Amino acid sequence: MDLQATMLSITGLFRADCFVEGLLIGKIREGMVQRLCRHAYGLSLTRDRWPQHFAVNADGRIRAGIVVKSIDGKIEGRTTGGRRKCPSNQCNGWLVGVHWQTGQQLHICTEGWHYDPTTDEVRVIGGGVISARFVLPKTFGVEPLPRREWPSRADLMRTKAWSISTR
Repeated sequence: MDLQATMLSITGLFRADCFVEGLLIGKIREGMVQRLCRHAYGLSLTRDRWPQHFAVNADGRIRAGIVVKSIDGKIEGRTTGGRRKCPSNQCNGWLVGVHWQTGQQLHICTEGWHYDPTTDEVRVIGGGVISARFVLPKTFGVEPLPRREWPSRADLMRTKAWSISTR
């Protein structure tokens, strides 16, 4: 199914709900809407499954300091510049280095995050709260540290990922 057909399918579900109340919520619960949205997103990836609007440097790295938001939007991180293919044979994604305000440094999976070129931000949309991990079995990666263990803002600003302002 191409992008146009996928968008028509999504639109059709929303419009059909006007006539059959509860249809949309049923399709959301079945996972159909999420699958259609993920399919549409997949169609916008490059051949090697990288988001086409997310710039990559000549050396294969990404820009350090791009804002990353946790799944609930309450924890912020910054990209470190690192990027590599996921080593799991069960995943088509890429791992991107993120230094979280919790002090943790993780490589989060493209299968669980979305890059928005209009805001130049990455947002975790699935998997773990800050790990975006989707490799089976679903371990959902590492949980954020308790707030009392987070480094100070001054300590964060001494790191490469946090000292670079991208805005």
